[in-house]
Amino acid sequence: MMSSQLLPNVPHLSHFTGQRHPIILTHGHIEVEVTYTRYSGKRDGSFGVISGGWENFASLCNFKPGGVRIFEVISTEPVTIIQVRCR
Repeated sequence: MMSSQLLPNVPHLSHFTGQRHPIILTHGHIEVEVTYTRYSGKRDGSFGVISGGWENFASLCNFKPGGVRIFEVISTEPVTIIQVRCR
């Protein structure tokens, strides 16, 4: 299981001005705090990466490598929460 996850369908959360921010990922009744970082690699686009807890979250959710995950921002105040669905 990978230790980080690129967020290809979630634009960079522009209210984050620094590099690393804690966010909460949810999937059903599972909630895990992870670290969100603005992606600064060679891919086009402006989006983020989650790490620092992603591996634990993916394990708790029984996500399989190669599965399609849909990330939806459901709250940004006072804490950012991203809901994750897997197909």
